[in-house]
Amino acid sequence: MQLSFKWQKILLLHFFDFASKIEIELLAHRFSLGNIDEMLYEIELDIKNNGDCIYIVELVPVCHQYKLPNYMIRTVGDLSGVVKFVRNNQKRGFEEIWYYRKQEVQACGRILFSNIPLSNQTLEVIDGNTVRNLESKKCNFFFRADRIDWGWSYSIKESYFSVENEVLAINTLTKVFVEFEKQKTQVYHLGNFFRELGLHDFTLDFLLIKGILYIIDWDTGNDTKVFNYLNTNDFESWNDYYVGE
Repeated sequence: MQLSFKWQKILLLHFFDFASKIEIELLAHRFSLGNIDEMLYEIELDIKNNGDCIYIVELVPVCHQYKLPNYMIRTVGDLSGVVKFVRNNQKRGFEEIWYYRKQEVQACGRILFSNIPLSNQTLEVIDGNTVRNLESKKCNFFFRADRIDWGWSYSIKESYFSVENEVLAINTLTKVFVEFEKQKTQVYHLGNFFRELGLHDFTLDFLLIKGILYIIDWDTGNDTKVFNYLNTNDFESWNDYYVGE
């Protein structure tokens, strides 16, 4: 079975050392739609072992990854609604069902790298747990900053925060700066990979969880070109993750 776009994006992050295999498995528990019972049993055991947690279930198609339908599970009683959730969306061409345990996120955001190999950077940071909030700016704080390249200081172009959130906001932004600098090598190699495909701009989405920055997604101006390359070349590490397809 063809690997979904969403899964290929995660695998590419792993290939360039943004995430370990363990982190990937924690992020994405993947099942085919024929294995829903197995997924529900796994979630039920996790609820009993971990108590007060929230789980998000997503339906994933092969050929796109945006605005996927999701279902929230807080208790064992919510598990009974998953089958109905799948049935209500069965005509939309989904082939996989994923779940993950919702994390307490300090901040999230997106960084644009442009004019590769020179890494002009535009960074947006917002509190909360979804990058989608960047469009609405529904938040307690928001920053947009840019810089010419690695090693240069960021210049803040836009900011919003209340007086009571000022210290938290500034400390969070500083932490994001520091954590991104630690991933310079990975970003450099990923940027070169895109550049060799003729793509000179890309974005990375991230979450800040317990002081650690996790890259969770990437986008270019032509993701299909990237997927075509991955699927027509013997890209190292792909077969390691084919289990479950």
